[in-house]
Amino acid sequence: IKPQKIALAEWQKVCRHHFRIPQPLNYFRGREDQFKEITKILKNQSSAAITTHGVGGVGKSQLVISWVQQNQQNYHLVAWVRAEQRFDLQQDLATFGEELGLKYSDNEGLEQRARRTLQAIQKRSTPTSPGLLIFDNAISYCDMLESD
Repeated sequence: IKPQKIALAEWQKVCRHHFRIPQPLNYFRGREDQFKEITKILKNQSSAAITTHGVGGVGKSQLVISWVQQNQQNYHLVAWVRAEQRFDLQQDLATFGEELGLKYSDNEGLEQRARRTLQAIQKRSTPTSPGLLIFDNAISYCDMLESD
């Protein structure tokens, strides 16, 4: 893998929709096997999700950021959502939905807005124009979308 330095603004221009993608490191070395594994798993998917979880400080997020930087041209939308806490996950999804043009009614709760965003992403994603969601620090994002 050849690391590339790219300005965040240039990187984000390629995706039609991007949301909270962290700035990549100026360099990232190694992990070629993990890059290949991610690529293999996500190949030919109309929509996909990557979750990061585990011990902090080992480079999970940087691995995914670097992978996204090198592969984001294959996705019409890429969203990075905080998934460690239910509120953050739902808030990020609802905010991304607004950026996608979804209109919410005043009586819709945060969970409903987050679910509508996920549905909109699935509807807008095809094998030739896929969407990608990254759930950062997720334990189980499905459980986090459920009501208490």
